[in-house]
Amino acid sequence: MLFVFYQINIPLLFALEPPTHENINELVAKSSLNDFSLNTYLKDQLGFSNGYDEEIKNEGTTKKVYKWICEGGTKEDVPHWYELYLRSVNHFHNPLDDIANAGFHGIFFGTFLCGESSILWSQEQTGRQYPGGYYSWHDVRDYFYKALNATDKTSQKLIL
Repeated sequence: MLFVFYQINIPLLFALEPPTHENINELVAKSSLNDFSLNTYLKDQLGFSNGYDEEIKNEGTTKKVYKWICEGGTKEDVPHWYELYLRSVNHFHNPLDDIANAGFHGIFFGTFLCGESSILWSQEQTGRQYPGGYYSWHDVRDYFYKALNATDKTSQKLIL
């Protein structure tokens, strides 16, 4: 009986679905954590006068910073069709597990997938995060530095 209950109700659980992740990202982007506020950081350190409400345009679409953060979480969770979740398995962290094994481990569509903790994955050195592009903290800082030092707008857009 319990087996039947789980079979019927488990598909109804959406804890890791994109809309839930977007809501979590928005909450985190708009909250303070351990004396850190993204809003304050964007205003004081990066000169975004509107903080997380600053609007940024990318490829013809304009959104507020926190909305781009929300979308980034979704894009990280739902890969392009050709990536087969190889990048997404590194987007999890189990705080109750050993840090080296705290990423996603499990069977997905009949295949065993094993990922690195998102804490370690996000800190990969420049050019080491693969597949799906290089977006570790070090890569993004490098892109930002190159864009700030580019001599023309075309180079800035290509870098970012």
